[in-house]
Amino acid sequence: MLNCLAAVPAPAAPPAQAPHRRLRRSQAIIGPEAHAKNFSLLIDVQGRYRLAPLYDINSMLPYDLEKARKLAMTIGGEGRWHSIAPVHWEKAARACGYPPAEALAHVRDIVMRAPKEAHRQLAACRKAGLATPVLKRLVDGLEWRCADLEKE
Repeated sequence: MLNCLAAVPAPAAPPAQAPHRRLRRSQAIIGPEAHAKNFSLLIDVQGRYRLAPLYDINSMLPYDLEKARKLAMTIGGEGRWHSIAPVHWEKAARACGYPPAEALAHVRDIVMRAPKEAHRQLAACRKAGLATPVLKRLVDGLEWRCADLEKE
């Protein structure tokens, strides 16, 4: 994770915060594909760079979580999604020169906003005719995960 985050140095701020934020989102949804290969940079003709849009995003929440024991990248040295605690986010933030309080605030923000947004997106999918049961399992799983993270 540190090598990935170091790829976007401070002069690119505020987008330099984006890798940290993306990693926290991925951990919240138990995203097994958040590895360095899924962080890309776009470079314009003037040589300025920014993070590419997110891609290869998935979640283990609608599936058997026993099969998702570890994340692709560790958070503060911890790779088991169910064992990551605030202390790990603080450790990872400090190692990357990112303010630990901001990292934890972002995790709390995700936990507070994600369930409502997930329900909004589920309603939009249903309205568009997409009624696959996995979407409801994903939303239910996200609610469970965020409730679990709120306890920390």
